[in-house]
Amino acid sequence: MLSRRARTEYEIREKLLSKNCTAENIEAVAKKLYELKFLDDLEFARNYIRASKIIKPKGKYRLFQELLRKGVKKEVANQAIEEGLNDEENLAEMALKSYSNKIKNLPREKQYNRAIGYLLRRGFSLDETKKAVRKYLE
Repeated sequence: MLSRRARTEYEIREKLLSKNCTAENIEAVAKKLYELKFLDDLEFARNYIRASKIIKPKGKYRLFQELLRKGVKKEVANQAIEEGLNDEENLAEMALKSYSNKIKNLPREKQYNRAIGYLLRRGFSLDETKKAVRKYLE
C-alpha cells in the first residue's frame, strides 16, 4: 500500500480493518509505521498541498476538505495549510490562466461570472477570487 503513494493513518487503519485485522494488530502496525517514519499525517498533508500547487492549484477551503476526507485531523490540516499556502493570490491567478482559454471568447460580463464561479469551486476565498479575476480582465 505504501509503495504506490504515501497514506494517512486513517487510510492504513481502514485498509487493515477491511482485511479483518484485530484492533491490537492495527495498533501495532500503526505504531511500527510511525517508528519507521513511513506514516506521518503532517508530512502527508504538506506533500499533498505541494503537489496540488503544481498540478492543479486549489484554495485553502478545498484543500482543507480534501485532507479531511483523507482522514487527516483538523489541526494537522490547518497547520499544513498555514505552512504551505502563503501565496493564495498567485495560485488563484495560476488556476485562472489554465481556465482562461475556455472563456476568452465570451463577453466580458460572462467571463467575469464564470471566472468567479470557477475559482470559488476550486476553494479560493472570495477576496482572492475577486483580485485574481480583476487582474485577469485588465
